[in-house]
Amino acid sequence: MVDEIFTATNSAQTGGLEATLAALYKHQLNSWQVWEAKKVQQHAGSELHQAGHFSPVAASVQPGKLARGLKRVAEQLGVRIYENTPMLAINDNAVKPTNSNKDAQHKVVINTRKGLFMRRKR
Repeated sequence: MVDEIFTATNSAQTGGLEATLAALYKHQLNSWQVWEAKKVQQHAGSELHQAGHFSPVAASVQPGKLARGLKRVAEQLGVRIYENTPMLAINDNAVKPTNSNKDAQHKVVINTRKGLFMRRKR
């Protein structure tokens, strides 16, 4: 069964999903139900949980496994991936990802700790 429950175990966490839920409601995508504390505690198996939201269709993704899987499939499709290498330049025509004289091909995805960016060669 795929389901997910987000809980708050302290007052600082209570209400943490409100902005997300408002956006989901706005786009008619919300599957989250507010659960009373007693129901959350029973489901979670602990009285530490003060509040919670439940969705019967949501699930969590383990980011490391997702990244490794995406990398594996991309490499099977012939994508060359440069990890832990300096990027020396980026412009509208190409990226020079390493000290080599070769430029990258048509698409470049840059993953930083601040976000994900994509540039496409025109």
